Amino acid sequence: MKTLLKLFALASGLFIFLLAKSQDVPSSGQDQQNIKTRGQSSNPSSGGSSGNSGTGIFIQSENFGKETSVYFNDWSPGKITLKDRSVLTDRLIRYNLLTQQMELIRGNDTAAIGNPDEIASIEFDGHKFVYREIVTQDNQLIRTYLEVLIEGKCNLLLQRLISHRYIESSATIMEAPKERYFLAENYFVAKTGNLAVPLPGKKKDIAGLLSEKDVRSYIREHKLNCEREEDLKALISFYNE
Repeated sequence: MKTLLKLFALASGLFIFLLAKSQDVPSSGQDQQNIKTRGQSSNPSSGGSSGNSGTGIFIQSENFGKETSVYFNDWSPGKITLKDRSVLTDRLIRYNLLTQQMELIRGNDTAAIGNPDEIASIEFDGHKFVYREIVTQDNQLIRTYLEVLIEGKCNLLLQRLISHRYIESSATIMEAPKERYFLAENYFVAKTGNLAVPLPGKKKDIAGLLSEKDVRSYIREHKLNCEREEDLKALISFYNE
């Protein structure tokens, strides 16, 4: 009887040991897929301009829209006009969409513009940017870079930013994870003397915002698609006439 009890205890101990070892086995390749990623509604804002910056919630889906580089442009000769009307033309400029900073080459180093509030405009590669305050869709005030698409009594402005940062797992330990970035584009309008506000998504709301002119008839007559940049330019140009 004692022999049977000893054998039973030995078998039970062996079973528990094997069970514990089985839980240490690495999961299958299917479980080692894409790492959770840190996304952002880049100051950042996604889809219609919320006011976040650089980082945001963890996400796992990669259906994030248009893929982009971290940088809007390669190093480009540009012109920086300051609010005191002085002009700098001997700088190479690059727009970092992830950090939302304009970068300059200074000697052998790269440096971000330290006080963008002193800048009236930055121009390079046919693009003109301003740094100004905007009202986000959740009614927060932030300051950010915007491209000027149309100027006049009503300016059409475009905010570009990284909406999501997606990190793919590596095939091997020695291989660095691949990072992918996705672009959000948000349109704003700013009437003379007013803050820049998000351009509404619905035609009737756009007509209400620009009620000084019959933009609704113009939209209907010209069959404008207010999600297309060229159509938005045409609409604001008509409003400014």
